[in-house]
Amino acid sequence: MKKILITLFLILSALTSAQNFFPTKAGDIYQLEKVFMDWINAQVHESYRQSFAMEITFNSRTYVWAWDNYYHMDTTANKLYILLNNEEKLAFDFDKADGDTDTLYFDGTAQLYTYSSSQNSLILGDYRMVRIITNNYIDGPIKYHLAEDIGFYKYELVDIVGNYNVWEHVISAIIDDSVYNPLNLGLTANLPNRIARTQSNFSFLVNIDTEYIELVDSLEAYAVVYKSDSLIYQNTFIGSVELQKIVISIPSQILSQADSIGIKVRCTDESIFNNEAFYPHSGYKFIPVEDEVEWTLFTPVLSGGNYMGMKFFSTNRGYIYTTNGDLYNLIFYNHLTTNGGQSFNTSFGNWNYWLINDIISFDENTGYMIIDQIKKTTNQGTTWETILNAGDWAVMSFLDKDTGWVSDGYQAKIYRTYNGGLNWNTFNTSLQEPFSLVAFAHLNEGYAITSYGKVYRSTDGGETWQFTNSTVAYHQKKLKMFQDGKGWLIGSSGIWRTEDGGLNWIQQYEGNFVDVHFFSKDKGWVIGKVNEINVLLRTIDGGNNWDLVEVPYTQGSFVDIDFVDESHGWICASSWNSKELLRTTNGGVTFVEDERFSNVQPTDFTLQQNYPNPFNPSTIISYELPAAGEVSLKVYDVLGKEVATLVNEYRNAGSYNVQFTMNNLQLSSGIYFYQLKTGDFFETKKMTLVK
Repeated sequence: MKKILITLFLILSALTSAQNFFPTKAGDIYQLEKVFMDWINAQVHESYRQSFAMEITFNSRTYVWAWDNYYHMDTTANKLYILLNNEEKLAFDFDKADGDTDTLYFDGTAQLYTYSSSQNSLILGDYRMVRIITNNYIDGPIKYHLAEDIGFYKYELVDIVGNYNVWEHVISAIIDDSVYNPLNLGLTANLPNRIARTQSNFSFLVNIDTEYIELVDSLEAYAVVYKSDSLIYQNTFIGSVELQKIVISIPSQILSQADSIGIKVRCTDESIFNNEAFYPHSGYKFIPVEDEVEWTLFTPVLSGGNYMGMKFFSTNRGYIYTTNGDLYNLIFYNHLTTNGGQSFNTSFGNWNYWLINDIISFDENTGYMIIDQIKKTTNQGTTWETILNAGDWAVMSFLDKDTGWVSDGYQAKIYRTYNGGLNWNTFNTSLQEPFSLVAFAHLNEGYAITSYGKVYRSTDGGETWQFTNSTVAYHQKKLKMFQDGKGWLIGSSGIWRTEDGGLNWIQQYEGNFVDVHFFSKDKGWVIGKVNEINVLLRTIDGGNNWDLVEVPYTQGSFVDIDFVDESHGWICASSWNSKELLRTTNGGVTFVEDERFSNVQPTDFTLQQNYPNPFNPSTIISYELPAAGEVSLKVYDVLGKEVATLVNEYRNAGSYNVQFTMNNLQLSSGIYFYQLKTGDFFETKKMTLVK
């Protein structure tokens, strides 16, 4: 370990030292600080690299492209030349004295410039003497700074804020005959592991690895569809560079007979190098088409950046609610799907508040919503009527479509109905604050928690409440209780379980959880984040064990989970610029290995993302070898320390699955890396262990 740390220290020291000196050899990449000043900030420095240069040869001199012209730095004569119409013109003379004037072709046209010198100009973090030429345009002077041993850069007055100048330094490297190294461009894609036969549209996110995303000008995916060994369809799909996302649409009549879909992703940049990158590096990634998969990702285009809520009334019909604007000028959108979330129709909503606190339903027609009031629908969400004014921070618990309780959002009151909200009984709790969560296990037994975490219990249908002498953490999100005193509480402090009616609580899982759906006291789902990564957890034994279920990657954070039965469920993920929907039609955990692909000869070296990820206590790592050879597969922690060797032997060509288990490893929660090496190929991926 000491040797590793010493090596890292030496590398970092070398890099730090290198930044204090100017590059002196051909091919080095030069970087300058981008400097701003305004009336609040003193100086802010950002790394900035300007246009990449290409070269030509003229009269045995190498000319480098910069600022729409070709330049050559003659270090013997201390002169900078520009190539114009196959003629060499003087652009700058480093031997001129301060105050001298000269007609130069620095910008490509003859201009009268004045020479001067400048000290303490910041370049690459070092202070160097540079020379300046200045001309006087109508809108203000433009200064060009030239450093004799590194080339030149431009100083231009951009704006004036108060009495302070705002400026920008830009460098274009010309060191004798040197040019920039090529701009690197890399690409990976989060391709699905399986595609459902009914999923004619699917999307995936990519990761474009470049320092200058603005130079990337195209992103596309080539798709080929095979039935047995026959190509039956192919097409090219254009992606979004801004969203780094590609949507694939395969005709349903093609998909219905397909065995596999091959995907190859390509992106290019508009730099002078015309770079392009592929994923996979060669060939296609072939994805099996199956009759059903655990979770399918839909990426509908929905208006409204602010997420409000989601509710499904049947396997096909459901809503996602969003809004745009600020609190004083809100526009509401109701997005209706009638095909299980594959597509949505949008209409304007007539809500009066920005947040839906909760939505529940009991059959295909009846549902309740807390927004600024308690509302009810009896027609699958087509219309909602107000049945109680209880405030926007009210909470509710219903046993069925007729029997329910509501805790007032501002007053220490409980409302109870036995007829679906037609009539309400009101009970004062005699507490100092209203309840922030309420859950009834049956007609008489109910539980509630205040915003300060105090747990209360009622045994008379909510008419009176007794403190259980139990206090939990603040900011809990959901409370679910059952008749035998068992229940769960989820929120920013994790998943908590009680087996004695709320007297004692045991933490079952760490994380920041946002929603829960239980079918019974033993079987349920929870969504949220662990180590800032979306997770879906499932239990079938009352939370004694929580299984991490793998789902397709989403750009947004999980915000809602909803099921209409044990087979059909949805998870909504939300970010400002996208809403994503995960759907299961088989309970979310069923998977049968497709033997058709077990004997397919791989065409490329591939290291797959581990499954599940995040994981605890074990995960599967898959890789493919198109050729036989010595194979090494190892796991490292974030410091580069090897924690496990999974494979270290000769392997024939083929596809392999390796299980990584925490047994006896004493690993802590966090990020780990696994690396595959064989011949000249190596690839590293990241995985997350959660406890």
